[in-house]
Amino acid sequence: MGSNPSFTWRSIQPARPLLMGGIRWSVGDGSQINVASDPWLPRPPTFKLIASPVSLPPSATVSDLLWDDRSWNEGLIQAEFTSIDAECILQISTSPAPTLDSLHWHFGARGAFSVRSAYSLALRGRRKLGRVL
Repeated sequence: MGSNPSFTWRSIQPARPLLMGGIRWSVGDGSQINVASDPWLPRPPTFKLIASPVSLPPSATVSDLLWDDRSWNEGLIQAEFTSIDAECILQISTSPAPTLDSLHWHFGARGAFSVRSAYSLALRGRRKLGRVL
């Protein structure tokens, strides 16, 4: 952001955690998505695995979980992940056509960000916080 950011950038900065809380990867060919650390599962609030894979290297990508025909390697997934994570992974549809991985907004129509969906997410978070306090 630099040493003297503009008013606009300073205004956007507080919303960053909210925005990051709704962004996740949409699986294409899986080559850009780190299995263990990236948000890629369609399961809020973290979109991440519950537990790390059993024996995959830390650098493993989602493409390592796919067969050449782009279907899930179910045996590998069942062996590497908790049953909850495995079930979630196997519910993600894949395309036989090669497509790129993409980031999208989980809470918007067709993955598109809108101020309305972010505002709704912020209000839900505030209500949950209010119940805790």
